[in-house]
Amino acid sequence: MELIHTLLFMLRRESLDYDLLLAKRCLSTLENCTHKDVLVYNQGFWSNSELADYLKAYRLNFTVIGEGKNVGILNGRQECFLHIWNALDVKYISELHLDMAFMRNWEDHLINALVAAADEPLMCSGIVEKNGWIYFREDYAGVPPEDLNELEHFLKGLCRKVIVPGFTHPCIHRAEMLKAIGGIDRRFLKGAQGFDDDSMLLGYRYYLGARHNWRPKINFNTLCVHDVAGQRCSDKNGERENFLGVVKMYGAKGVKELAEMHVSSGHRQFFSEEYARLLNECNVCGGTEYGNEL
Repeated sequence: MELIHTLLFMLRRESLDYDLLLAKRCLSTLENCTHKDVLVYNQGFWSNSELADYLKAYRLNFTVIGEGKNVGILNGRQECFLHIWNALDVKYISELHLDMAFMRNWEDHLINALVAAADEPLMCSGIVEKNGWIYFREDYAGVPPEDLNELEHFLKGLCRKVIVPGFTHPCIHRAEMLKAIGGIDRRFLKGAQGFDDDSMLLGYRYYLGARHNWRPKINFNTLCVHDVAGQRCSDKNGERENFLGVVKMYGAKGVKELAEMHVSSGHRQFFSEEYARLLNECNVCGGTEYGNEL
């Protein structure tokens, strides 16, 4: 198998109609992709059999795992990785969200870029938010149309033959490299969500070695809609706990490298301030002048 998509599937009772509309848009546009195999992690609302019955309406090959409980984004992602590593022989793994919509054969450009760059561990798609903002291109495209035929034309018109530094979902991992870094280490990241991407990005950076000075990349040859994008740096849902887990794994130097690796000003500011805080703590605890050279 060349590629399998992964998708965490959860419907919220308080916004069921809206969530079902998102799911329909996501899966209807995903039907037009090149690769049809989708691993779905059931995060709740329906039983696995009920979810499997719902998915029969779409021309895709689904495998449903999970127990119909919301185990958190981080755990759902890692369970998908573990299932793939244990049960499948696959070259590439994509990560998708229900609030996404895709242009036809969107993943082909990302795979082609990975084939062309053998040392690249992952490649990200360009994204436009529901408000029309194009991430990492500092551009406004207008609100994406609801009609799916119009949406296809809209997304194609935004494509550019350029690859820039940055990280987004959807992304496609090179499966062997993702397995080599272990995905998300839940011994350190114990919260429901937050900083799981950062832990993997650091894992890739160290896997490739310091001389590469690796940064994730976005390929604007393809664009997808992602209604709400961007990792939140906050104390909610165990996010602070996960950040401290990243610090335990990679130390202050890892935090400094995240400040250098990220492109968005919000992420760079957050990690720069946390790095300064860690250096200050080191000095307060009696660290030597060498601590300032990290």
